[in-house]
Amino acid sequence: MVKRDLSEIEASAEKIKTKGFEKDHVVVLTEANKLIEKLKRIEKLKKEILALDQRTISEIRSYKTPNPAIHQVMIATYIILGYKEKELKEWKFIQALLGRSGKEGLKRMVTTIEASKIDLTAADLAEKKYLRKHSLESITDISAGAGTFFVWSTAMIDEARSWHDDSEFRQKVEEKRKLEEEEANKLKQEKLNKQKKKGGKPPAAVAGKGPVRKTSRTDKAAAKPGGARSRSNDPKSKKSTTPSGKKSTMSVPGSAKQRSKSGSPKVKRR
Repeated sequence: MVKRDLSEIEASAEKIKTKGFEKDHVVVLTEANKLIEKLKRIEKLKKEILALDQRTISEIRSYKTPNPAIHQVMIATYIILGYKEKELKEWKFIQALLGRSGKEGLKRMVTTIEASKIDLTAADLAEKKYLRKHSLESITDISAGAGTFFVWSTAMIDEARSWHDDSEFRQKVEEKRKLEEEEANKLKQEKLNKQKKKGGKPPAAVAGKGPVRKTSRTDKAAAKPGGARSRSNDPKSKKSTTPSGKKSTMSVPGSAKQRSKSGSPKVKRR
């Protein structure tokens, strides 16, 4: 999972509650609620940054020699975004970055970066060396715009650490999801089995009847009175069918015609 989607996490937590599994998922729900609150905070910060007037960013950029606190906040911001510390120590380099637009614009980069892509070493450097020595109030008193980036940087560092530390929690959530899915499939199959036992018709088949067999010509003839089967069973029948399908004449033992041809002696009357 590369992205933690707030709406999906909220939906999963709500599903657990509505299905009555809350007691079985106490730890998972507690962690999920903490994560939801954290993600809501980050989303709020992103909206605030998007709402920043471009003039505010231009104002920060216009400083020829900025307050050291402002410079350090912007260094921390760009370190989190993946830039090298050495380059950022030069204020002119930061001014050039602030002047970029589109995909490389500060507002776009800040609102699209994912916590999973933030390097923890860089995050630790940004916090310990550039952010920890300041407070939100002290930064906001100098520049409201810089104060917004200070809050965003702090929140993203915390989220990046959480992302890398909670792999076990994510695994538990995934396992729970799979178990619930298996249970739902099991209940569905049991329901289908019960319907079959009650005499429900299976799909694409007629209950109580076997497979339909095509009727052959022999069967049709046999079904008629005096048909092929009837004639074959008649002892007086003189015709039969050979394997090649041709008709042959057969003599019936004991017939008058046969006795006359065999030349049997005639009995004289006294």
